[in-house]
Amino acid sequence: MPNNFNFTKEFFNHYDANSTLDDIQRYYILWKSVIAQAMIDSASNCKKTGSVVEKRKAISWLSDFSQDFVHTCILANYDPVYVKNKIQPILKRKTEKLDRDLVYSQ
Repeated sequence: MPNNFNFTKEFFNHYDANSTLDDIQRYYILWKSVIAQAMIDSASNCKKTGSVVEKRKAISWLSDFSQDFVHTCILANYDPVYVKNKIQPILKRKTEKLDRDLVYSQ
């Protein structure tokens, strides 16, 4: 995967020059909430088809080390590798449970 940290560095150079520390903290909180919402979606116990689809999407996004995931972590001021290592065991359990539930419902 190519290193796209220049995108983030350039963005924050502009952002830092025109913003207060409080503005920057609010920006980090916004992106942290994106990661938190993905975690909430991945933990959903709703059985509706649409909810299960969203759950799978959240698990996939959190599991894959995609450019989008990496950028989101960086914009949240998180180390993407650290986040992935922390959530991987949780996602593994969620995926196994989801697979078992699908087998039993068929």
